[in-house]
Amino acid sequence: MNSTPFVPYDRVVVLALDSVCWEVLLPLAEDGTMPALASFLKSSSYGVLESTIPPHTAAAWTTWLTGKDPGQHGVVDFVRFDPTKHRFRFHDSTVQRDSSLLNILSKAGVSCGSIFLPRNYPPYPLHDGYMVSGFETPNTQSRFTEPQDLREDILNVSPRLHFNFEDDWEEDVDDAAFSRNIDRAIGSVEMLESLAVHFQRTRPTRVQVAYLQATDILFHKAWKWCDPNSKQTKANPRRRELIQKFFRRVDSSINRILGLHSSESRRMTGVNPNAKTLRLICSDHGHGSSEGRIFVNNLLKDWGYLKPLAGFEKLSRRIASFSFQKQVRKTRNKEMALDWSRTKAYMAHVGIHGYVYLNLKGREANGIVSREDFDSVRNALIEKFRAEVIPGTKTPLFQNVYKGEEIYARKDEFNLPDIVLAAADGFFPRNKLSSKSPIQVSPNAVGGVHRPGGVYAFSGEGVVRNGVMGRNASIADICPTILAALGQPIPSDVTGKPMQFIFDDPPPLEVSANAPSPTAAPNAAEPSVYSAEEQQEVEKRLSDLGYLE
Repeated sequence: MNSTPFVPYDRVVVLALDSVCWEVLLPLAEDGTMPALASFLKSSSYGVLESTIPPHTAAAWTTWLTGKDPGQHGVVDFVRFDPTKHRFRFHDSTVQRDSSLLNILSKAGVSCGSIFLPRNYPPYPLHDGYMVSGFETPNTQSRFTEPQDLREDILNVSPRLHFNFEDDWEEDVDDAAFSRNIDRAIGSVEMLESLAVHFQRTRPTRVQVAYLQATDILFHKAWKWCDPNSKQTKANPRRRELIQKFFRRVDSSINRILGLHSSESRRMTGVNPNAKTLRLICSDHGHGSSEGRIFVNNLLKDWGYLKPLAGFEKLSRRIASFSFQKQVRKTRNKEMALDWSRTKAYMAHVGIHGYVYLNLKGREANGIVSREDFDSVRNALIEKFRAEVIPGTKTPLFQNVYKGEEIYARKDEFNLPDIVLAAADGFFPRNKLSSKSPIQVSPNAVGGVHRPGGVYAFSGEGVVRNGVMGRNASIADICPTILAALGQPIPSDVTGKPMQFIFDDPPPLEVSANAPSPTAAPNAAEPSVYSAEEQQEVEKRLSDLGYLE
């Protein structure tokens, strides 16, 4: 390392690939499928990007945007559960707007553009730049751009724009259907590339973030053929070839969006052909095989902590909550069909990890666990979870069982869970009550499940060129790293740390004297940004991907 003073970057270009991991990317770079990526890695500093707890899309991208962990911003799922009312509400962009990297930079005079990045619906105006919201957008009739006049420009470039890419994936009944699915996934790559390149030409900004969801959908639907070592890949090499076809198209987008060749770079830099550019490929979490499901509420029932309603009581509650308004019936939050007078604990929802609440007096409307008994009841329950093993093995079913406050600093303020269950790799908690075994092992499932290990790869003038896998980093580190790279101060409430090890000459660390206000606890009385019809549309989308039940 020499003593040359750090010179801030003029531009930062980010390609965000949801859910990708090195287990998938490195073999494709090595076998010639992704030559642009292979070349990029030779001149980059790259490694594993550890996701949030949980490794969930909504939690991780909020952390990416803010540099804060979920215990600070309160987003652990697409929905927020309110145990005082047993109701859910969708998170929206208001949660992190003030502390968003994009907002901080644009207020400082650094122009920003964001295309499809999650956690930005509804889109909000930047002081200098643009925003196109992502898959939490109900449809193209919703307001999905800032400024609003960007909408027609986008539809001219991508007339077939839509936000429900999951619906593109038809039921996988044969190889022909699989091939059509891959072609549709490639279509979403082409759409992102066309918009990113178009904006680089017509609305150049100092920072551009382009996000691809198709990788996540592919892994959820067809992980076994993405894993080069799986039995399914060896049994059906044609599907593996189609996976490679998809990633060849992703590789082409890496070249064009990041401007890796001189012709692309000149196009991107607009008025400044000598711009010092930092390029980043990253993901929010990794992915891996699906090994089975855990019906946590069945475990709680078997252990005597949870009591479902009997048939007549269940019917009576449904009748009492019935509405003649169709949209209300479809989107209202139905209270869990439990006998609360005999329920001590329940799992309310799933965000890759399982979120368990005690039925606490003074918090829940019909709480039965006293505050004096809270610790003893919770500790006993934690021991039961820790004692469970995967059937037929001695391997723990849960690799971690956390007390909520151990990982969420503002647990009580945000009504975050009392217990967080991190299942063994490949096992996915479910909150509905099953008529079968609470633990259902299915190692041959073709779909995958999130893993904590995502990817980062930085390249540009002044970046250490490792050429091999380097140090692990946290997804919370990305926000302060980009701020420091642009010569901007870092808010004092950011938990991530600038990745100084990626630079030949690290940027000086400057802490902002006026940090953004801490994220406020959501107010249940505030109106939702979604209409009942829009909420129904987004609920279905997330349910189809397994995020909601």
